Amino acid sequence: MFIGGPSSSFIISKIAPYIKYTFLVLASLISIALLVLSIKERLEILFKIFLILTGATALGLFGGFFLGFLYYISKYFGYFYNGLLMVCPVAFLVGVVGSIVLFIKRRRLV
Repeated sequence: MFIGGPSSSFIISKIAPYIKYTFLVLASLISIALLVLSIKERLEILFKIFLILTGATALGLFGGFFLGFLYYISKYFGYFYNGLLMVCPVAFLVGVVGSIVLFIKRRRLV
């Protein structure tokens, strides 16, 4: 039997949804851990803001969009949902880039 035959596509179709949900749950847990650690840790205020922004938007992306909470809201508040679809990825990128830049800058000073 060759790879990509009928049996392998059947197996992949049965396993793929579980892999997707496992990734989403792990990503949500990691973003919650980032939020908790960045709030508890004594850091520079700007670095702390960027880390909180990154964790909150990651939680919003993974927890909200893909797990369906905001899909339910979007039936009634479509503009709110579409606005978050545009704002969360941009805010996530701003938080990640800002955190990396401040981390590198902080590391050079030490």
